[in-house]
Parts: sequence; structure tokens; C-alpha cells
Amino acid sequence: MKRLALLLLTVASLTLAACNDSDGDYARYWTLATVHPLENNDYYFSSDSGKSFYPGDKSRIAAYEATEGQRVFIWFNFLPEPAEGYDSNVALYNIEEILTKQVETASTTDELEQMGDDPIQVTGWQLGGGYLTLQIAFRTMGVTSHVVHLVNNEASLPEESLEDYVGLEFHHDAKGDLDGRYGYGYVSFRLDEFDPETAGKKGIYLRTRTPEGNVKYIRIEPETER
Repeated sequence: MKRLALLLLTVASLTLAACNDSDGDYARYWTLATVHPLENNDYYFSSDSGKSFYPGDKSRIAAYEATEGQRVFIWFNFLPEPAEGYDSNVALYNIEEILTKQVETASTTDELEQMGDDPIQVTGWQLGGGYLTLQIAFRTMGVTSHVVHLVNNEASLPEESLEDYVGLEFHHDAKGDLDGRYGYGYVSFRLDEFDPETAGKKGIYLRTRTPEGNVKYIRIEPETER
């Protein structure tokens, strides 16, 4: 993982602050995962490293409606009893859903312009499991819904390209909301045919526009999950 792990420590500490440390009942592990529904309103998770987690103990979680392919952070502890067919059986403490989107293709300059090209800061990333997950920061007054896109640009030639990498663009439409304090969030994109593993590539060469308004390219490669 590239920096995302360190940034998640803040999320984990904020989430677990609500747990009762006096009785030792708190989650000791977290992972970025994908949701997979099962029959009878059951579900399991897969991590970006390909490990499967079955929540054998959901007593701390209210009824959760699982959606196939939804990206989440989960906090958990391992249970000693195995869950047949899964790598791990876990006690689930918290589920936090992440905005989950698809890669979009812009075939014309008009389509590309409609996706916006406003400044945004990419502060962390993880590539794996068929997804690219980004941590982002952007200025906002808090009254407008910003929109982000991961784009396969077929409308124009890139300013830069890198051999053996999938070229994609991260676009931000602030809807005119470019002032105020920084807001933070996560977004995860299902890559499908743009997955470097599927395409036989080393990683993703990502175009973005920095808070200073400059075009920047980030080389992103899969990393082994801890």
C-alpha cells in the first residue's frame, strides 16, 4: 500500500474511540475490502490481496444491506474457529462504506469537459483486487456535492505517457465550489479492463490536477498488503 495505510490510522483511531477500552472490547485489525452478498442477508468480504473474510460474529453491527462490489473499510478481530470456504473468520466491529464508481470513457472533448478539471489533492492510494482507491482532499464550503471521475481519455492525447502502464485521468468537478476549508474523503474505482493485471501492465499512470492548478502524473503500482 502507498501511504493509504498511514492515513487510515487516523480513521481507525477516530472510529475506535467510541469503543469501550476498559473491557478490552475493541478491534485490533482493519482492511480495505470488497463486499459480496450471500443468501439470507448474509455477506463476506475480500481484501485487495485476495483474502476472504467471513464475519462469523456480527453482534456489534446493526443490520447491514450488502451490495455486490461495494468498497468498504472494515474493523475486526480474528475468531479462533475456522469458517469453511474462507481464509478467516472474524468478529466484525465496524463497516464504513466508500464511494464506489466505474471507469468512464470520454470519446469527445465535450464529454471530457463535462467531467471537470478542477484542482484536487490525491493524498494516498492503493491498487489491487481490481480496484484503484484514492484518498482525496479538496476545498469546499460544504454546500455543494463535488463529483469525481476516473477517465479513459479517448478524446485527446495525454501530455505524458509511460510505457507498460495504463494511462488514466482523475477529473474533479467542484461545481464552482473552490473555496473554504479542505474536505477529505475516499473513492474507489472498479477498473475492469483497465486493471493493469488484466491488461498485462505494471501499474497505472494517473493524471490529476494539483491544488496549485498544475497537471501532475502519479505512477501507481500494486503493493503487497500487510
